[in-house]
Amino acid sequence: MTIIATQFDYPGTEAYSRLLTAFKNSIRQNMPHVTLHVTTLPAPDTTDPRHIDFISNTHKLNEWARVLHTIDDEHIIFADCDLLVLKDFSNVFDEQFDIGYTIRHVPVPYMNGGLVFVKNTPEAREFIQLWNTWNTTMYENPKLHQQYLPKYLGINQCAFGYLYEHPELFQATLKPFPCKIYNACNESWNCITAQTKVIHIKGSLRNAVLRNNGYKYAQLVQLWRKYYKMKFT
Repeated sequence: MTIIATQFDYPGTEAYSRLLTAFKNSIRQNMPHVTLHVTTLPAPDTTDPRHIDFISNTHKLNEWARVLHTIDDEHIIFADCDLLVLKDFSNVFDEQFDIGYTIRHVPVPYMNGGLVFVKNTPEAREFIQLWNTWNTTMYENPKLHQQYLPKYLGINQCAFGYLYEHPELFQATLKPFPCKIYNACNESWNCITAQTKVIHIKGSLRNAVLRNNGYKYAQLVQLWRKYYKMKFT
């Protein structure tokens, strides 16, 4: 099993390297059998008129698709580097699918691109290439992107949503998994349970852990710092 992650090298900041350190340590602690493949990319061009998140996530997906060609593993996971793994989630691959994705349910159900499960099937690999192609198309055609933005948010999610609405374009079987267990986001941070396997360290939670400002998410900040400070021999 291989996890593919991408880190951006923003000059003058250690934020992403710190997030990646905690992510790496959490994988080593809770999923030691997994191979982690990390690519570091230059910081996105801030002179580009598109929103910085659209730029970086487009580069990220393009890199995921590129690296996928170089890996021949039974199971592959695309992951953001700002995740924290609390439990082994390998059992997702016991389910029947080609592409597994995590889905949030507020304010409406929509896919979160921070964690994607990919089985090594021709159908899955075809889907990833199509996803990347449509992401690039939307990046280059903001009017098309805007049509899907209110419903799916982001740009990776909009491209994924486009394919979801056009199943005639691919052969892969898609399966949703709940974010509250596999990719806990904003709405789940105050209700982390023993079932939670992965936490997404983003937004206000990211600010809290990086600045050690834990008044709002004290337990999660403490948990993140525990993994960040882990030492392995």
